[in-house]
Amino acid sequence: PIFTCKLWLYILWKFLTSVLLKMLDIGTDLAAASEHFERRDWLYGILTLFFVYLPGFTLSAAFTIWGLFYKKVGEPPQKKEFTLERLGRYALLLFLFPLIYPIIPIALAFLMIYLMVRQKGKKPKKFMGHDLAQFKSLEGFLESGPSFCLQTYILMLGYHKGTNIDWHNIKEDDLERLLLLSFSSLMSFVNLVKTAYKVNIPDPDERRLQPQYPQNCKCFKLTLLLFNIFCILFRLTCISYFFVYLRQYATIIIFAGFLVNLVAYLLGGSMLSIAIVLSAISLFVPNGYLLYNFAGTLEVNFSLEGSRMVFLGSTIGVNLVWGGGIAAIYGLIGSDLKWILRDDIFFSGEHDLHYRYVLWSNTVLGILGILSILFGLLHWFVSVRQLFEEPTDEMQENAPPSDEENAQCNDEENPPAIDTPDNDTAAAMEMKTIES
Repeated sequence: PIFTCKLWLYILWKFLTSVLLKMLDIGTDLAAASEHFERRDWLYGILTLFFVYLPGFTLSAAFTIWGLFYKKVGEPPQKKEFTLERLGRYALLLFLFPLIYPIIPIALAFLMIYLMVRQKGKKPKKFMGHDLAQFKSLEGFLESGPSFCLQTYILMLGYHKGTNIDWHNIKEDDLERLLLLSFSSLMSFVNLVKTAYKVNIPDPDERRLQPQYPQNCKCFKLTLLLFNIFCILFRLTCISYFFVYLRQYATIIIFAGFLVNLVAYLLGGSMLSIAIVLSAISLFVPNGYLLYNFAGTLEVNFSLEGSRMVFLGSTIGVNLVWGGGIAAIYGLIGSDLKWILRDDIFFSGEHDLHYRYVLWSNTVLGILGILSILFGLLHWFVSVRQLFEEPTDEMQENAPPSDEENAQCNDEENPPAIDTPDNDTAAAMEMKTIES
């Protein structure tokens, strides 16, 4: 069989987004941590490594709790006896597994690409997509988001070896650090946007409370991408900005945003446990409002009314809370300027310049917040709401083929090279080995 140009481009795209992007994201985080340790910024270095460690630790903690307290074996199923030996094994899993976790999604992506090249089709994507989606969700929301906030916070603060950076005479050493932290923030931002884009696509599962019709949404990908970019950029930058100028009081704003999300998910019909998880990761961008299963793990299954409550509540409500934080900084400028123009920020020697910087930043963030709400409304009315409307016969005839239909057509155009019993047996054994 001959590779089509479309299949080659698809494989190249998967390599760039699933392998190269992830390697750059992890690599820049490790390089940033090394830079912090080299300059004796111990807290920044430890936090950077902790955010790389956090997704794997979360997953291993879930495995440990399940294995120690919920796993059942035998007939009839019974819990295993709690022993120190079992506790020791799970303790090793809890703390050592996160060290190799960053390599796992890269290895899985490599394996998927290798199988697509070898089998000359997209079938490996069908049975490996679930695992990759789980890993990407954890990485995006537990590693990329916090890492972006941390590195952006350091850039805003301008803190360097216990002294402020002289922005009128930036040395080569300072420039190297600024470029590294900026690139690390960019990679984290791109990875988070990609994750939010992948996990908030239509999920027309047969078990849904209310069916979805992806053929209704011709501009879904475009509206989703625009909304994710502006919403994530606004919310993450605001979190860093709040910690710079409001210090510890920024946690009040973040907790208020979490409560707004929690109320929206509960009103949408979500279970409390699922609502808590989704409310936390939706601080960056609304999540889980379309899926039957979030990352193939958490059952969501909202109807149109539930999706509306969650999406609009999280989009508008959290942005208004963030807007309250911006207004608080405006209020402090007018009432207590010394609170804002503190001595340990890089503009401390030039109060007029620092004052204009704060006003300019507040204005830009306010515009970003308004744009993210507008793009959220556009995404809802143009794409999401249409997703739940049953199409007419004419719409079905004119609808473009779905991704599953395209994949099926591609597999038909690229059948196995040789259809013999030996090859079929070998392929079946290979599939079973990979699945196990």
